[in-house]
Amino acid sequence: MTRRFRLGLAASLTVAVLACLAGAAYYASPYWAVHRLKQAAQERDVDAVMAQVDQQALERSVRQALGLQLNVALYGGRTEGARTLPDGAPEAAAARMDAVSRTFAEPTAVMSMLIQGYPSSAITGVAALSRARLSAIEAGEGEGGGWKAQVRYIDRRTVEVRSERMPGAGAFVLSRSGWWNWKLSGFDTSN
Repeated sequence: MTRRFRLGLAASLTVAVLACLAGAAYYASPYWAVHRLKQAAQERDVDAVMAQVDQQALERSVRQALGLQLNVALYGGRTEGARTLPDGAPEAAAARMDAVSRTFAEPTAVMSMLIQGYPSSAITGVAALSRARLSAIEAGEGEGGGWKAQVRYIDRRTVEVRSERMPGAGAFVLSRSGWWNWKLSGFDTSN
Protein backbone atom coordinates (compact mmCIF):
# COMPACT_ATOMS: atom_id res chain seq x y z
CA MET A 1 0.00 0.00 0.00
CA THR A 2 1.17 3.42 -0.82
CA ARG A 3 1.32 6.22 1.67
CA ARG A 4 -1.28 8.21 -0.27
CA PHE A 5 -3.70 5.25 -0.24
CA ARG A 6 -3.26 4.78 3.54
CA LEU A 7 -3.89 8.47 4.19
CA GLY A 8 -6.99 8.38 1.98
CA LEU A 9 -8.23 5.25 3.77
CA ALA A 10 -7.61 6.82 7.20
CA ALA A 11 -9.42 10.00 6.13
CA SER A 12 -12.38 7.99 4.78
CA LEU A 13 -12.61 5.95 7.99
CA THR A 14 -12.43 9.13 10.08
CA VAL A 15 -15.24 10.72 8.07
CA ALA A 16 -17.34 7.56 8.35
CA VAL A 17 -16.83 7.36 12.13
CA LEU A 18 -17.67 11.05 12.55
CA ALA A 19 -20.80 10.65 10.41
CA CYS A 20 -21.91 7.67 12.54
CA LEU A 21 -21.29 9.65 15.74
CA ALA A 22 -23.22 12.64 14.40
CA GLY A 23 -26.11 10.35 13.39
CA ALA A 24 -26.16 8.71 16.81
CA ALA A 25 -26.11 12.11 18.54
CA TYR A 26 -28.93 13.34 16.27
CA TYR A 27 -31.02 10.27 17.12
CA ALA A 28 -30.22 10.41 20.87
CA SER A 29 -30.78 14.15 21.27
CA PRO A 30 -34.40 13.83 22.50
CA TYR A 31 -33.24 11.49 25.27
CA TRP A 32 -30.79 14.16 26.42
CA ALA A 33 -33.54 16.81 26.28
CA VAL A 34 -35.83 14.63 28.42
CA HIS A 35 -33.00 14.09 30.89
CA ARG A 36 -32.41 17.86 31.12
CA LEU A 37 -36.14 18.55 31.59
CA LYS A 38 -36.46 15.93 34.33
CA GLN A 39 -33.31 17.15 36.08
CA ALA A 40 -34.48 20.78 36.01
CA ALA A 41 -37.87 19.70 37.39
CA GLN A 42 -36.23 17.68 40.17
CA GLU A 43 -34.12 20.70 41.09
CA ARG A 44 -37.25 22.92 40.97
CA ASP A 45 -35.48 25.20 38.48
CA VAL A 46 -38.47 26.89 36.81
CA ASP A 47 -36.29 29.02 34.52
CA ALA A 48 -34.40 25.98 33.19
CA VAL A 49 -37.66 24.11 32.57
CA MET A 50 -39.38 27.03 30.87
CA ALA A 51 -36.31 27.63 28.66
CA GLN A 52 -37.06 24.19 27.20
CA VAL A 53 -40.76 24.89 26.63
CA ASP A 54 -42.31 26.34 23.48
CA GLN A 55 -45.01 28.31 25.30
CA GLN A 56 -47.08 29.19 22.21
CA ALA A 57 -47.04 25.65 20.85
CA LEU A 58 -47.93 24.27 24.28
CA GLU A 59 -50.92 26.60 24.63
CA ARG A 60 -52.01 25.77 21.07
CA SER A 61 -51.80 22.04 21.86
CA VAL A 62 -53.91 22.44 25.00
CA ARG A 63 -56.44 24.62 23.15
CA GLN A 64 -56.76 21.96 20.46
CA ALA A 65 -57.27 19.19 23.05
CA LEU A 66 -59.88 21.32 24.82
CA GLY A 67 -61.67 21.94 21.54
CA LEU A 68 -61.86 18.22 20.87
CA GLN A 69 -63.13 17.52 24.38
CA LEU A 70 -65.69 20.30 24.09
CA ASN A 71 -66.90 18.97 20.74
CA VAL A 72 -67.34 15.49 22.19
CA ALA A 73 -69.08 16.83 25.31
CA LEU A 74 -71.49 19.09 23.41
CA TYR A 75 -72.15 17.13 20.26
CA GLY A 76 -70.88 13.62 20.86
CA GLY A 77 -68.16 14.29 18.28
CA ARG A 78 -70.58 15.49 15.58
CA THR A 79 -70.49 18.98 14.09
CA GLU A 80 -74.12 19.36 12.94
CA GLY A 81 -75.32 20.50 16.40
CA ALA A 82 -73.28 23.71 16.34
CA ARG A 83 -76.24 25.80 15.18
CA THR A 84 -78.30 24.99 18.30
CA LEU A 85 -75.98 26.87 20.68
CA PRO A 86 -77.20 30.20 22.07
CA ASP A 87 -75.71 33.38 20.64
CA GLY A 88 -72.29 34.15 22.12
CA ALA A 89 -71.71 30.61 23.44
CA PRO A 90 -68.93 29.71 20.97
CA GLU A 91 -67.10 32.97 21.76
CA ALA A 92 -67.45 32.37 25.51
CA ALA A 93 -66.20 28.81 25.11
CA ALA A 94 -63.23 30.03 23.03
CA ALA A 95 -62.35 32.65 25.67
CA ARG A 96 -62.55 30.01 28.41
CA MET A 97 -60.37 27.63 26.38
CA ASP A 98 -57.76 30.38 25.94
CA ALA A 99 -57.71 31.04 29.69
CA VAL A 100 -57.48 27.36 30.55
CA SER A 101 -54.76 26.73 27.96
CA ARG A 102 -52.66 29.54 29.46
CA THR A 103 -53.23 28.07 32.93
CA PHE A 104 -52.26 24.60 31.74
CA ALA A 105 -49.02 25.99 30.29
CA GLU A 106 -48.12 27.96 33.45
CA PRO A 107 -44.69 27.16 34.90
CA THR A 108 -46.19 25.61 38.05
CA ALA A 109 -48.46 23.33 36.02
CA VAL A 110 -45.63 22.28 33.67
CA MET A 111 -43.29 21.65 36.63
CA SER A 112 -45.91 19.60 38.44
CA MET A 113 -46.57 17.41 35.40
CA LEU A 114 -42.85 16.90 34.76
CA ILE A 115 -42.30 15.93 38.37
CA GLN A 116 -45.17 13.43 38.40
CA GLY A 117 -44.08 12.02 35.05
CA TYR A 118 -47.22 12.53 32.99
CA PRO A 119 -49.53 15.36 31.91
CA SER A 120 -52.70 15.75 33.90
CA SER A 121 -55.84 14.79 32.02
CA ALA A 122 -57.95 16.92 34.35
CA ILE A 123 -57.69 20.09 32.29
CA THR A 124 -59.88 22.21 34.56
CA GLY A 125 -58.34 23.34 37.81
CA VAL A 126 -54.81 22.44 36.77
CA ALA A 127 -53.17 25.48 38.35
CA ALA A 128 -54.63 24.80 41.80
CA LEU A 129 -53.88 21.10 41.51
CA SER A 130 -50.32 21.69 40.35
CA ARG A 131 -49.58 24.23 43.10
CA ALA A 132 -50.88 21.75 45.68
CA ARG A 133 -48.82 18.97 44.04
CA LEU A 134 -45.66 21.09 44.09
CA SER A 135 -46.25 21.95 47.75
CA ALA A 136 -46.68 18.25 48.59
CA ILE A 137 -43.49 17.36 46.73
CA GLU A 138 -41.53 20.14 48.42
CA ALA A 139 -42.82 18.82 51.76
CA GLY A 140 -41.24 15.45 50.91
CA GLU A 141 -44.35 13.63 49.74
CA GLY A 142 -44.57 11.83 46.41
CA GLU A 143 -41.91 10.67 44.00
CA GLY A 144 -40.24 13.96 43.17
CA GLY A 145 -39.46 13.33 39.50
CA GLY A 146 -37.83 9.92 39.67
CA TRP A 147 -39.78 8.47 36.73
CA LYS A 148 -38.29 6.62 33.77
CA ALA A 149 -39.14 7.86 30.31
CA GLN A 150 -40.15 5.98 27.18
CA VAL A 151 -39.25 8.07 24.14
CA ARG A 152 -40.94 7.25 20.84
CA TYR A 153 -40.35 9.09 17.58
CA ILE A 154 -43.62 10.17 15.93
CA ASP A 155 -41.65 11.58 13.01
CA ARG A 156 -38.12 12.90 12.69
CA ARG A 157 -39.08 16.27 14.24
CA THR A 158 -41.48 15.10 16.97
CA VAL A 159 -41.20 12.65 19.84
CA GLU A 160 -43.64 11.43 22.45
CA VAL A 161 -42.42 10.86 26.01
CA ARG A 162 -44.36 8.61 28.38
CA SER A 163 -43.66 7.41 31.90
CA GLU A 164 -42.73 3.72 32.02
CA ARG A 165 -44.62 3.45 35.29
CA MET A 166 -47.87 4.86 33.86
CA PRO A 167 -47.75 4.49 30.06
CA GLY A 168 -51.50 5.08 29.65
CA ALA A 169 -51.53 8.33 31.61
CA GLY A 170 -50.70 10.62 28.70
CA ALA A 171 -47.52 11.87 27.10
CA PHE A 172 -45.35 14.92 26.71
CA VAL A 173 -44.75 15.96 23.10
CA LEU A 174 -41.36 17.43 22.22
CA SER A 175 -40.54 19.06 18.89
CA ARG A 176 -37.11 19.54 17.40
CA SER A 177 -35.79 23.08 17.69
CA GLY A 178 -32.72 23.12 15.46
CA TRP A 179 -30.45 20.13 14.91
CA TRP A 180 -29.86 19.07 18.51
CA ASN A 181 -32.36 20.90 20.71
CA TRP A 182 -35.90 19.90 21.61
CA LYS A 183 -38.69 21.86 23.25
CA LEU A 184 -41.78 20.71 25.09
CA SER A 185 -44.52 21.69 22.66
CA GLY A 186 -47.60 19.78 23.73
CA PHE A 187 -49.38 17.26 25.86
CA ASP A 188 -51.23 14.17 24.75
CA THR A 189 -53.74 13.36 27.49
CA SER A 190 -55.44 10.59 25.52
CA ASN A 191 -54.77 7.00 26.59
